[in-house]
Amino acid sequence: MKRSLTLIAVVALLVVVSVFVFAACMPSDPAKAQAKYKDKGYSAALITDETALAIAELALPVKIDGDLAASLTVSNKSYAGEILYFEKSADAKKYADYKKENSSSYVKKDGKAVFVGDKEAYKMKAAA
Repeated sequence: MKRSLTLIAVVALLVVVSVFVFAACMPSDPAKAQAKYKDKGYSAALITDETALAIAELALPVKIDGDLAASLTVSNKSYAGEILYFEKSADAKKYADYKKENSSSYVKKDGKAVFVGDKEAYKMKAAA
Protein backbone atom coordinates (compact mmCIF):
# COMPACT_ATOMS: atom_id res chain seq x y z
CA MET A 1 0.00 0.00 0.00
CA LYS A 2 2.78 2.43 0.95
CA ARG A 3 4.63 1.57 -2.25
CA SER A 4 1.60 2.35 -4.46
CA LEU A 5 1.10 5.73 -2.74
CA THR A 6 4.73 6.61 -3.42
CA LEU A 7 4.29 5.64 -7.08
CA ILE A 8 1.15 7.78 -7.37
CA ALA A 9 2.97 10.74 -5.79
CA VAL A 10 5.88 10.39 -8.23
CA VAL A 11 3.54 10.22 -11.25
CA ALA A 12 1.62 13.28 -10.02
CA LEU A 13 4.87 15.20 -9.62
CA LEU A 14 5.95 14.28 -13.16
CA VAL A 15 2.62 15.49 -14.54
CA VAL A 16 2.94 18.85 -12.76
CA VAL A 17 6.53 19.35 -13.91
CA SER A 18 5.69 18.45 -17.53
CA VAL A 19 2.84 20.98 -17.57
CA PHE A 20 5.28 23.78 -16.71
CA VAL A 21 7.93 22.56 -19.14
CA PHE A 22 5.57 22.28 -22.11
CA ALA A 23 3.73 25.51 -21.30
CA ALA A 24 7.00 27.46 -21.49
CA CYS A 25 7.73 26.42 -25.09
CA MET A 26 7.02 28.58 -28.10
CA PRO A 27 4.29 27.29 -30.41
CA SER A 28 5.81 25.49 -33.40
CA ASP A 29 3.17 27.01 -35.69
CA PRO A 30 3.97 30.69 -36.45
CA ALA A 31 0.28 31.59 -36.86
CA LYS A 32 -0.52 30.18 -33.40
CA ALA A 33 2.42 32.08 -31.92
CA GLN A 34 1.17 35.28 -33.55
CA ALA A 35 -2.31 34.76 -32.10
CA LYS A 36 -0.89 33.98 -28.66
CA TYR A 37 1.19 37.19 -28.65
CA LYS A 38 -1.77 39.27 -29.84
CA ASP A 39 -3.89 37.82 -27.01
CA LYS A 40 -1.23 39.08 -24.57
CA GLY A 41 -1.36 42.65 -25.98
CA TYR A 42 1.60 42.53 -28.36
CA SER A 43 1.66 43.71 -31.94
CA ALA A 44 2.84 40.77 -34.00
CA ALA A 45 3.91 40.91 -37.66
CA LEU A 46 4.15 37.52 -39.34
CA ILE A 47 6.01 37.08 -42.63
CA THR A 48 5.46 33.89 -44.59
CA ASP A 49 5.86 35.35 -48.09
CA GLU A 50 8.60 33.50 -50.00
CA THR A 51 10.13 36.68 -51.46
CA ALA A 52 10.34 38.43 -48.09
CA LEU A 53 11.78 35.30 -46.48
CA ALA A 54 14.40 34.97 -49.24
CA ILE A 55 15.51 38.56 -48.61
CA ALA A 56 15.62 37.94 -44.83
CA GLU A 57 17.60 34.75 -45.39
CA LEU A 58 20.27 36.70 -47.30
CA ALA A 59 20.73 38.92 -44.23
CA LEU A 60 21.34 35.98 -41.86
CA PRO A 61 24.81 36.08 -40.27
CA VAL A 62 25.23 32.28 -40.67
CA LYS A 63 24.99 30.01 -43.69
CA ILE A 64 22.00 27.70 -43.47
CA ASP A 65 21.30 24.54 -45.45
CA GLY A 66 17.50 24.83 -45.55
CA ASP A 67 15.19 27.80 -45.79
CA LEU A 68 13.35 30.07 -43.41
CA ALA A 69 9.76 29.00 -42.92
CA ALA A 70 8.53 32.22 -41.27
CA SER A 71 9.54 35.31 -39.34
CA LEU A 72 7.49 36.77 -36.48
CA THR A 73 8.32 40.18 -35.00
CA VAL A 74 6.58 41.02 -31.72
CA SER A 75 6.52 44.12 -29.55
CA ASN A 76 4.55 46.05 -26.98
CA LYS A 77 5.34 49.36 -25.26
CA SER A 78 8.17 47.83 -23.21
CA TYR A 79 9.41 44.60 -24.79
CA ALA A 80 10.25 43.27 -28.24
CA GLY A 81 11.62 40.22 -29.99
CA GLU A 82 11.88 38.30 -33.21
CA ILE A 83 11.21 34.63 -33.81
CA LEU A 84 12.70 32.96 -36.85
CA TYR A 85 11.22 29.62 -37.86
CA PHE A 86 13.67 27.44 -39.79
CA GLU A 87 12.88 24.39 -41.89
CA LYS A 88 15.76 22.46 -40.32
CA SER A 89 16.56 22.17 -36.63
CA ALA A 90 20.29 22.19 -37.38
CA ASP A 91 19.95 25.63 -38.99
CA ALA A 92 18.08 26.91 -35.93
CA LYS A 93 20.90 25.62 -33.73
CA LYS A 94 23.56 27.37 -35.86
CA TYR A 95 21.67 30.65 -35.70
CA ALA A 96 20.99 30.40 -31.96
CA ASP A 97 24.64 29.59 -31.22
CA TYR A 98 25.79 32.56 -33.31
CA LYS A 99 23.35 34.93 -31.60
CA LYS A 100 24.32 33.72 -28.11
CA GLU A 101 27.97 34.50 -28.85
CA ASN A 102 27.43 37.81 -30.64
CA SER A 103 24.39 39.42 -29.05
CA SER A 104 23.48 40.82 -25.68
CA SER A 105 19.82 39.92 -26.28
CA TYR A 106 18.04 36.93 -24.75
CA VAL A 107 18.27 33.96 -27.15
CA LYS A 108 16.11 30.85 -26.85
CA LYS A 109 15.87 27.93 -29.28
CA ASP A 110 12.71 25.81 -29.22
CA GLY A 111 12.81 23.09 -31.86
CA LYS A 112 13.08 24.81 -35.23
CA ALA A 113 12.28 28.26 -33.84
CA VAL A 114 14.75 30.79 -32.43
CA PHE A 115 13.66 33.75 -30.31
CA VAL A 116 15.97 36.78 -30.03
CA GLY A 117 14.96 39.79 -27.95
CA ASP A 118 13.83 40.70 -24.46
CA LYS A 119 13.33 37.80 -22.06
CA GLU A 120 10.06 39.41 -20.97
CA ALA A 121 8.80 39.26 -24.56
CA TYR A 122 9.66 35.57 -24.72
CA LYS A 123 7.59 35.05 -21.59
CA MET A 124 4.84 37.30 -23.08
CA LYS A 125 4.96 39.68 -20.12
CA ALA A 126 2.60 42.65 -20.33
CA ALA A 127 4.01 46.13 -20.85
CA ALA A 128 5.09 47.93 -17.70
